Amino acid sequence: MSIEFIEASAGTGKTYRIMEILSDLMLKHKNEKENILLKVLVLTFTEKAAGELKSRLRQKIQSVLQNNPNDSSIERYLLEIDQVKISTIHGFCNSVLADYPIETNLGDDWKLVKEEDVLAEVLRDLEHNEWSALSVSREMLSCYLLASQFFSQWEETVLFAAKKILSGKEYALKPNPDIQLEDSSFIPKEDWNQLLTIVRTVIKESYDFQQSGKLLKEGQKKSETLQGLLEGLDSESPAENTDIVFQLSLLISRLQVSPFHTVDSAASAFLSPEDFTKRKTAGVDPAPRSDVLQHTSLVNEMISKLELCLQSLPIQEFLIRTIYHIASETKNRFNSGKYLSFDRMILLLKESLINNKQLLEELQNQFQFCLLDEFQDTDRNQFQIFETIFSKENQVLYMIGDPKQSIYSFRGADLRTYDYAKSKATRIQKLQTNFRSVPSLIEAMNVFFKSETSLFPILEEGMSFPIEYEEISAPTLESRKVDLASEQNEPPFQIIDFKIPLPRKEDRIKAWLQFIVSEIQNLMINDFSYLREGKLTKIKLSDFAILVRTNEDGIKTEDFLRRNNLPCSFYKQTGIYQSKEMDQVITILECLSDPNDPASYRKLLLSDLFLISPYDLIKFDEHSIESYEKKLIDQWRKLVISREFSELFKRIIEESRILFTTNTKDLMWERKITNFRQIFQSLLEEQIKGQSTLEDLITIAKEWRSQDRKVAEESLPLFDQETEKDTIKILTMHAAKGLEWPITFFFDLKGPGKHSLYEYQDEDQKWQLSFWNENDDLYKATQLNETKRLYYVALTRAKIRSYLHFFEVGKKINYFDLILAPLVQRCDTNNGKISRRRIEKIPKPNPKWEPKEEIQTRQTEIHFLEAPNVSLHERIHLHSYTSLKKGSHKEFTKVEDDAESHKGRSQEESLQAIDPLPSSAEIGTLLHKILEELEFGDFNSEHYETEPADWDSFLQEQFDWFGYESLYTEVSDLKTHIFRLIKNTVRTPFQLADGTKLMLSELHPSQLSREVDFHFVLNQTYSKDDLGNFLKGSIDLVFERNGKYYIVDYKSDRLPKYQLSDLQERIYQNQYDLQRDFYAFVFHKYLISLKGREYANSAFGGVLYLFLRGMNGEVNSGVYADFGQFEEGPWSGDRFERIETKIMRYIESTFRWEATN
Repeated sequence: MSIEFIEASAGTGKTYRIMEILSDLMLKHKNEKENILLKVLVLTFTEKAAGELKSRLRQKIQSVLQNNPNDSSIERYLLEIDQVKISTIHGFCNSVLADYPIETNLGDDWKLVKEEDVLAEVLRDLEHNEWSALSVSREMLSCYLLASQFFSQWEETVLFAAKKILSGKEYALKPNPDIQLEDSSFIPKEDWNQLLTIVRTVIKESYDFQQSGKLLKEGQKKSETLQGLLEGLDSESPAENTDIVFQLSLLISRLQVSPFHTVDSAASAFLSPEDFTKRKTAGVDPAPRSDVLQHTSLVNEMISKLELCLQSLPIQEFLIRTIYHIASETKNRFNSGKYLSFDRMILLLKESLINNKQLLEELQNQFQFCLLDEFQDTDRNQFQIFETIFSKENQVLYMIGDPKQSIYSFRGADLRTYDYAKSKATRIQKLQTNFRSVPSLIEAMNVFFKSETSLFPILEEGMSFPIEYEEISAPTLESRKVDLASEQNEPPFQIIDFKIPLPRKEDRIKAWLQFIVSEIQNLMINDFSYLREGKLTKIKLSDFAILVRTNEDGIKTEDFLRRNNLPCSFYKQTGIYQSKEMDQVITILECLSDPNDPASYRKLLLSDLFLISPYDLIKFDEHSIESYEKKLIDQWRKLVISREFSELFKRIIEESRILFTTNTKDLMWERKITNFRQIFQSLLEEQIKGQSTLEDLITIAKEWRSQDRKVAEESLPLFDQETEKDTIKILTMHAAKGLEWPITFFFDLKGPGKHSLYEYQDEDQKWQLSFWNENDDLYKATQLNETKRLYYVALTRAKIRSYLHFFEVGKKINYFDLILAPLVQRCDTNNGKISRRRIEKIPKPNPKWEPKEEIQTRQTEIHFLEAPNVSLHERIHLHSYTSLKKGSHKEFTKVEDDAESHKGRSQEESLQAIDPLPSSAEIGTLLHKILEELEFGDFNSEHYETEPADWDSFLQEQFDWFGYESLYTEVSDLKTHIFRLIKNTVRTPFQLADGTKLMLSELHPSQLSREVDFHFVLNQTYSKDDLGNFLKGSIDLVFERNGKYYIVDYKSDRLPKYQLSDLQERIYQNQYDLQRDFYAFVFHKYLISLKGREYANSAFGGVLYLFLRGMNGEVNSGVYADFGQFEEGPWSGDRFERIETKIMRYIESTFRWEATN
């Protein structure tokens, strides 16, 4: 076995070195019969990193192939690249367990769960069975639970400890079999007798005060409660004290005072001075002040003595046994084969390799080389797996990492494992050429980090070597990726030294943010440039990164930048399931589950889905069916019942107010929409995968939210990137690891925090838990070292320039002051590489700064009239084309209905052969969505006959959103048919009102508006409680051509023929003529509101219905156009008046229809 250690400092080309190792293997073994890459196992820390490694390997093979063009043995590597094993450690373990279920004793009916969930389930079972597994009587159990404040404090702690024990580490914490939990002689007899004497006195005095009438009403209740203890005070035997201790503890608990609160707060639950009469009342003299004070003092003594007795209980042993029982039972449940967690994957494979030699030999024969990336982030169990597999003589284990960048101890990363593995290395190689940064910045880092400082060397408890910084060199001129432009002569490492007295942390944060804003604006205005790949490149906003320590700092930074007109994107913050949008998704799901629940209904009304003001909440009755909101919820409820979750989630976004929460569609708006879409997409995937019910989805959503809240901030999942626009990046320092930017700003002004629960290794290398055996000095030292490594990561992300803040505060109040301040103070300001800029006055934003326009909405909402203030019991009637159509429905008998249905099915089957694209609501929705987002102009080029390069990914995104992969099997053919249909739609010419011809692909984006949503009020009312009738709807497309406006509606109906007569028949058969008039009337009103009636009459061009399946490239094929040439007459004022009368008639019909149905 050969262990090769590669230590790669930040920016020194770690991934490049991995590719070189693989390249050497390919060339060395290219003539062998077996593909050597299939004998290689490449492991890294994240799925994203694994994907990037595979991509880089593909590029490397292509590069090797270019240098060896006629070598067929190299081509084999490219053909079989997908078989190369590149994954995460957990991914590898999962694949082995799946491939070898017998050898690993893992059945095929297991469920992947979180360990925390199983631990919590075991604890719930223990509680439900009243700790019967520990053989504790009910009375003693009550004493233990009350005395330890188990349910208010210890429950979380116990689960934390059980999980740690389950991880396989050896802890000093052990049960003591010599202690009997049922032994009731733990309270000394002398203490017990004193307690009984005091209790009797307190009860007697309270009784006397009550009888004399000197107690107020509240005091009388307390006195009566105390009398209930008299029955239990007959016995003075300590052996029989359990029940009385329990009664006393329970009494305090019932009076809402925990046993271990202060004596004063506990005493306030008993008779206190406030419970006595203050003055003579009804012939009763107030209790003498001396008696009251004496009684209060006696109560305090009683509480103190009771507290002492409770502390005599073996609470620690009770909790230890609880912890070990939970850990043991949880392990048994995992061993049953029903459950598997990510941590158990590691342990199970590790144990299987030890116990099953056949499995070990299989893996040893399969792999000869292993490259273990980010090795500093592994733990002992993970390393033992690969140390065991790659233990044969001909096997090589490469470990690539950097102890200076070990920042994930909260995930279990263990530097002692790194230390142990390094001691076994047969060869150690160090990468010391930084390809990331410009030479002057590399020199600055060497000056800043070099020699013994407050940052390096880092001395970790239990490690045999210190973590040191060694000088890094710059690459040759030919190898440089970036360099400074010739005119740039400022030092690349800038320490911003604030000389302004700022004693408050909030003032220091504001000052630093003001400097960041001013500096970015000045660099952008002055066109700061640098050389990238030899080309002069102007700085962009996306070239700046602000690296913050905490989520709180990130939120402040984002808010401050936005208020100063600097577009920014905040990454890696509050996991998406912890967001406000997740809370609102749960609210809507709960309301759909029980729409008559007033609480969930009102919360939903207040949310972004409806934006109802709290002042207007009283106007909404949860049992009313008149409101638009209630009707919408009822419609969504029908989709739940029919299990159409894809359509449900789509319509929630499109029909609610989510898209219209702000007037400006900026990055905050886009993030909100992205969050909703991502959450709904995840829920839809869960629903499809498990055929989940609505109740299941509510449970899943709540689990995601609760788990997110328990995860360390640094390990939260990334949001989907909400935009590719040019924006400043804000990240936590943990999220920034492995990334790089031209210019970075360091930001950490937070004081050192302390976790309430933590583990550590003591001087004897034994694991300890903080709540049992605290060692704050050791904990602080460990945290300090972790922060040093985190600072190193943050300060080595820059390519061109790095900014660091410095405030002289007089005392060391945070990690920065402890670690970096000494380095700043010793820096030589005249070395040309480090600048210490003195700030005497806080800079202000540059008045010349004008940001580029951010994001424009692709959707338009037309507001015609502000809705009037609604008073209680008043009603608004909201009508759509669908609801009006419903009011005019003909009455069919069942026979007629069945006949129509049968006729439709027969016709559908015959049309299937003509048009292979399925006819369904899903396909119709998909086509509308594509036409909503498609750039028509893409089909106006000479290459329009071929699918655009990004067509497949664009269409796949739509399929994923609507969940169509599970509905249609021939997805590839479906995509081809859709492309042809869309191409024909945008390339088919049609005639306009003025006789000219037009194709959609010829329209400029400024000439069209898609998905135009409208709400329009008609003032006619039908009762004194009515406020009017509102029309709502959404027009697929509005475009302007030659001074005329045209309305377009897409139809995906499948017809036998698409001649004009066929289209006309369909229009009237399906009452599309009502829709035509409905939309034309509202848009005409909109034009009147802009420029008056005369303009509206002349500017309205007409209505077009595009039957997508009938458009084949020939002029007017599949197109029904009404420019006023039909019997309804021209689009004039008279016609629109007739339409208004017609709409009101339909509204009346709707009222009658609703009244009779």
